[in-house]
Amino acid sequence: MIFNILISVLTVFVLVCLIAFLDRQIRPFWGEKLSFSKSILLLFSVLSGIYQLAFIFHLLILFTIVDLLAFGICLTFWKTILSQLKDYWHTIRGLPCQHGKVPVSILYLFVFYLFFLSIFSVPGWEWDGMTFHISRAFLYLNEGTVFTTNYSDPRQVVWPMGGDLLLYIFSRSGQTIGVGFIAYIFFIGILVTIYEVVSRQVNKKTALTLTFVAASMPILIYCSTSIKGDMLAIFAFILMWFCLKEFHEHRHYSDLYLAILAFAFGSTAKLTFVFVAPFSLIAFILMELLDKKSWRLEGSNLSWKMLIPFLALTLILLQPHLYLHNFLTFDHLIGPTSKLIHPMAPITMLQNFFKYHLELIDFVLPFSSVGFPFIDTALSFLYNATVGKWTHDLPWHFHYFPQEMNASFGPFGFLLVFLIYYACFGRSKLAERLYAFTAFASIVFITLKFPRDENISIVRYFAPAFIGSLAFLPRIGQNKILNYHSAVRYLCLILLLICNVINYAKPLVSYHPKAIPWYRYAFTNRDFLYKEKHFFDDRIEIYREEIRPHDNVLIISKPNVWMYPYYQQAPTARIRLKNFDLLSEKWLKENLTDYTLIICEHKDCIAELDSYPELKRFWRSSIGIPRQAAYYRKTSNIK
Repeated sequence: MIFNILISVLTVFVLVCLIAFLDRQIRPFWGEKLSFSKSILLLFSVLSGIYQLAFIFHLLILFTIVDLLAFGICLTFWKTILSQLKDYWHTIRGLPCQHGKVPVSILYLFVFYLFFLSIFSVPGWEWDGMTFHISRAFLYLNEGTVFTTNYSDPRQVVWPMGGDLLLYIFSRSGQTIGVGFIAYIFFIGILVTIYEVVSRQVNKKTALTLTFVAASMPILIYCSTSIKGDMLAIFAFILMWFCLKEFHEHRHYSDLYLAILAFAFGSTAKLTFVFVAPFSLIAFILMELLDKKSWRLEGSNLSWKMLIPFLALTLILLQPHLYLHNFLTFDHLIGPTSKLIHPMAPITMLQNFFKYHLELIDFVLPFSSVGFPFIDTALSFLYNATVGKWTHDLPWHFHYFPQEMNASFGPFGFLLVFLIYYACFGRSKLAERLYAFTAFASIVFITLKFPRDENISIVRYFAPAFIGSLAFLPRIGQNKILNYHSAVRYLCLILLLICNVINYAKPLVSYHPKAIPWYRYAFTNRDFLYKEKHFFDDRIEIYREEIRPHDNVLIISKPNVWMYPYYQQAPTARIRLKNFDLLSEKWLKENLTDYTLIICEHKDCIAELDSYPELKRFWRSSIGIPRQAAYYRKTSNIK
């Protein structure tokens, strides 16, 4: 435990030093505007590109080379890095003096708490994170390639991988300490970007207030320590729009470079980014045409010779190889998961459109109908008595759940809706109107293509365009609610406190029997969640006792089963995944005697494997469906 903590803390320090180094070095090329945010984009784009090459070609030596280069840069340019870190410190210290010590200092306290949480907390109820996000790197390592048909969930092999592979920076030794820092650094990048963009358009007072608003939104708070790619997509979208606006105004091709890189990075981090971001390209083209801008490019200190490595990195991040493999293997660019994206009947689209707007406002309650039942009941009644009644929809129950998969934008969701619709249909400048139409188009597209899920909020797919409205539509809100700067900031701090206390996956206090404070087990038993909150048996303990360093393991599973615990307990074992299909029986093509340990995570394969004379079951879960499991070894290996 102590060793893993030291390694993770050292990794965090090296990443921060690399950001500081790039921040100082890129200013002659890309200027001082948002240099910190640009450094984050550049660093993690390069790391993601290198990691993808390493997994595609199974060049594990690249991980060692990257580590050595990172340490070499930190040691060689330590004076430059130290100077830049001092600049960061002076900026952090100076902000409270300029804008009020008390609220800014309290905001710093919450930001530091989230930093601590990102390092030490255990990934909790992030079922898709534990199923495929954090486990993908280990799947590719075991298969020797990213192009494999061996998986437990198709999303492990068909969805963009660039953001998920960055988790391997921390998880390579089979642990979870520090994995949340990737999302956290992009959370900081989002706040810094919003502050700097707004301060250049309006004033620093409004910029700081909007930064408070962004920091208090549940979706950002819950995702800031996550192992999912939402924060990466939001950051990439905001920076992409900033660079497009800069290029539109100044015609520097270096800004166009960064806009393209931000688009590629967002595309490699989140699948929904691929569908929403093209609306920004349409808006940018309209901005150029309506503003009668010529395509004359002005030079900068960035050489055209940088174009070749830049295009190579962009091509890797866009992952044409992945989509080509999906098309050739599954006859669709996003594989068998294409069934999740389909057009719906107009009446269903209309119903979802209004439901999504109601879900945009999250009143940050502990649970639905707990303590404040009148709020969700009132909103449910509002829909059922109007749109639901007119369209003959089934009764709809609006519910809250304080967790990233269900999070929304908090009470300030009102502000985001107001900013976007006012910019669309009220008085606004051309750039503001086009940005608002981009956000509106994302609502319509997602409503058309993504069916509602009662267990998972689709509203978070709106996050890039909606949170970006704080940065690119600040003038509209400047003379409205944001005139009450002090009141808004303290309200944001209250929201921050509530969200951190009732974060169901990582609660600060025990406000519910199932909500166990994360620090009770984070430093003593990091496998606690596996037994007590997910599997509800001792399968991971048995697995840890039975597994040998170089065992050849076969896991037969259904989708949505947590795979990372098996990789985590045996990072050096050879583990192959099989998605059990009783009809096609694809897994039966495997020679089961080639494996020293077989794990069945499916009720149907238990009956099948029990009939094999060469296999002996030595453990079976005592719980019922759907979490049945059994472990097998070859009869010759059983003593």
